[in-house]
Amino acid sequence: MIWSLPPTTPARKIIVQRLQAAFPSHHIVAEEGGERAGSSEYRWYVDPLDGTTNFAHDFPVVYNVSIGLERAGRADRRSDLGSHAR
Repeated sequence: MIWSLPPTTPARKIIVQRLQAAFPSHHIVAEEGGERAGSSEYRWYVDPLDGTTNFAHDFPVVYNVSIGLERAGRADRRSDLGSHAR
C-alpha cells in the first residue's frame, strides 16, 4: 500500500479543527501534527490513527482513533464538558 499523504493527515486536520472550533482556548497535542497552544487549563491529546502500522499492513480492526482530555495535569473523565470548560 502506497500513501501520497500519511493516512492520519486528513483525520488529524478534521479532529483538530473541530476541537479548536468547539474549545478555542484549549491546548491541543496531535500526534504527527504538532501542538497548538491554548490559554486554558484543558489539553487535548489526539492520535488520529492509533495503530498506524496495523492499518498500513491492512490488518482488520486493530486500529482506532484515540482522543484524551487533561485538566490541570490530570485526566478528565467527564463525558460532558459544558460551557464551563471554554
